[in-house]
Amino acid sequence: MPRCVSAGSGHFRCPTGVGLGKRFRALQKCGSASKSRVGERSLAGWGITRLVRTIPRAIPFAVALAVLLGCGEPGDPAPPAAPTTLVPATTLPASGFSVTDTAWLQLTIAMDERMLAVLDLVPVRTKDPAFTGLAQRLATEHRTELARLHALHDRSGGPTTNPHEGHDMPGMPTGETVKALRAATATDAAYIFTTATRAHIDQSIRLAQAEQKSGTEPEAKALAADIERSRTAQRGQLDAL
Repeated sequence: MPRCVSAGSGHFRCPTGVGLGKRFRALQKCGSASKSRVGERSLAGWGITRLVRTIPRAIPFAVALAVLLGCGEPGDPAPPAAPTTLVPATTLPASGFSVTDTAWLQLTIAMDERMLAVLDLVPVRTKDPAFTGLAQRLATEHRTELARLHALHDRSGGPTTNPHEGHDMPGMPTGETVKALRAATATDAAYIFTTATRAHIDQSIRLAQAEQKSGTEPEAKALAADIERSRTAQRGQLDAL
């Protein structure tokens, strides 16, 4: 395993001359190790502490997001970057929707959209039918899921812009992940795909479970249950590769 070194500001650099898969794994190892040194352990590891301090009007929404992200584990791959801002859904969500419902919808939409960047690249980077077939099935399922998520989000009164644009949250493939996949082939591409997909699936399940427990809108909670079942089946397919 190559050793990566700190490049400052939470970024890491790995030596050249080694396979993309090994470099990606080394970056993951450094990113995971760095989380314990980020600062305030409970929320700062996901970049939430600053936004709770600096955006008073977003406190109910930030708390809802923290409830959802509180299900995450420090072992998730991709080191998250601290967001510079967080747009509250609305001061008062539409009738029937709580801030937890809206936070879950927004975060799940952002996660699915980011995951599609990986899924759509897989057939281009590897010709292994097992990996390309799974990536294509997951991409179709994610697009169907996104249509339901957007429909509920529109009803919730949330913002039309994505408040997580540019944020690297747990379960989201980072820009570095997508960049590595674009340059990878064969075994390296398969490793990046399966690693990013597993992190996405596991975090999606945790968030869906949190929504079912803490959300209030019946259709949002029903969709969360559907997503949990879908992700569980997808994880089984991934494990079978």
